[in-house]
Amino acid sequence: MIQCMKHLDWRDMNYTDLVSAIDINERTIWRAVKGESTPKVNTVVRISFALHLLPIISEKLLEVLGCKLKPMNPNRQWIKEALTLKYPEPYDVACEWLAMYGVKIYFFWQKADMECPVMALITV
Repeated sequence: MIQCMKHLDWRDMNYTDLVSAIDINERTIWRAVKGESTPKVNTVVRISFALHLLPIISEKLLEVLGCKLKPMNPNRQWIKEALTLKYPEPYDVACEWLAMYGVKIYFFWQKADMECPVMALITV
């Protein structure tokens, strides 16, 4: 996971930017980076999208962290497809694309007229 975080420098991002980009608790990222906990699939997928990791890097990161995308799970197949096709696009575009196929990963969508953000949890 630490190797993955080196991509933050390449993307001109810091941890705060990453946390903001994918609406995740900063402590969640720190625990994963320091090896205090094993991240969930949705966390690794969201980080991969936010950092625009190449598909092979995303796949390896998921594998190393014990979060393989099981081929028999249709939602995880769509996530793998999105990691391949949508990695260069903004995080929210990847989320919207996945939602078209019934796969929702965590993201917050805020509008001025809403009292609180709408949250969709990953359904893998």
